[in-house]
Amino acid sequence: SLPPPSGQPRPDGACHGAWATGRSRVRKLKSRNSICYVSTLNSSTGTKDLSKMNYSISRIASLLNLTEPANTAEISYLLTDSRSLLHPAGTLFFALRTPSGDGHNFIPELYARGVRNFVTEHLPADAAEMLEANFLVVPSPLDALQTIAAAHRAQYHIPVIGITGSRGKTTVKEWAHTLLRGTYNTARSLT
Repeated sequence: SLPPPSGQPRPDGACHGAWATGRSRVRKLKSRNSICYVSTLNSSTGTKDLSKMNYSISRIASLLNLTEPANTAEISYLLTDSRSLLHPAGTLFFALRTPSGDGHNFIPELYARGVRNFVTEHLPADAAEMLEANFLVVPSPLDALQTIAAAHRAQYHIPVIGITGSRGKTTVKEWAHTLLRGTYNTARSLT
């Protein structure tokens, strides 16, 4: 399994750090307050696998039981925080509502910055002016995000161990790695 996102962001918004997985090297490509895009690079073959997300907007609409959007797009990044935008052309923004804000308020700004694909609860008032945009309107953008993540994860048959809690996660992570590394190929944070 891939480790959870962590690490310190660089000035360009990317994370630094690496995870070891036997002969593979897992590296973080971006982070901050949004979902980290994580890629696995096999050092012996140079191939990427596991978490490389690359779906057409039509495929994502199909996963959400929606009709095919009018505009075509390839999606490689899922975004939940407008401040973390790095690759507008390949980004799908989820307009999440939280107690402190509403992602729908950031759609015009993101469109101006080059994002063309959005998952929303409703069409924005100025949607007619966003001719190149795809709006996937769903009852809950959070549920849509979880559906896409579950479909992506279902492609891989790799056991996952999640360690949660407020104290002792690093100790348990190291202990589990030490215990399992003789029998299994494991991934863990090096920081």
